[in-house]
Amino acid sequence: MLFNPVEYLLRGVAVSLNFPNTSRSYNPAHRSITFWASDRALEVTFEVDNSALAMMNPNARTEEDFLEAFDNNRKRIEDAAERAYKMNTLSFHILTKDSF
Repeated sequence: MLFNPVEYLLRGVAVSLNFPNTSRSYNPAHRSITFWASDRALEVTFEVDNSALAMMNPNARTEEDFLEAFDNNRKRIEDAAERAYKMNTLSFHILTKDSF
């Protein structure tokens, strides 16, 4: 098992993500939207893949459609991000349709 310094430091400490930065960007190479959160001084990066966004908006086909699906479901996506982070305090997570 790899040593995870963040997990070691947070052992026994309640995990609390904040989403102070509302920016997000579409990554065509990964077919996903990237957004960020913070846990105290740590930045955490999340990607929501197109399969999850298409589940939220079955008509999504373009970058604008996927961004709109993200914006319309931001709270749901942030809740899924928080669940993923609580399960494993890595600094990068990919959210798929199974995350919802």
